[in-house]
Amino acid sequence: TNHLIEGLSGSACTIFRPPYGVTNPSVAKAVQKFGMQVIGWNIRSYDTTIGDYHKVVKRVTSKIKPGAIILLHDNRANTPKILEAILHYAQENDYHYVQVNTY
Repeated sequence: TNHLIEGLSGSACTIFRPPYGVTNPSVAKAVQKFGMQVIGWNIRSYDTTIGDYHKVVKRVTSKIKPGAIILLHDNRANTPKILEAILHYAQENDYHYVQVNTY
């Protein structure tokens, strides 16, 4: 996967979010072997269980503060709409977003 990401983006992938945010000895060994940095989140959107996009947006925006990392899933139909609303909220409230690997 890392080779595919680098081939498509031109940048090496150095961060890894373990499934469900859970590491174990095998994951830790692989992360170390490939020189990855494990990244988590501190705002869980519950976008996989909350069907109403307004509720997801409200949940996330009520918890945003400097340094926040928001967990969203790219396989949900509402994700683009949710992300747009969150980014709009962030902009209106003078928050700035950065790539995790540059923070």
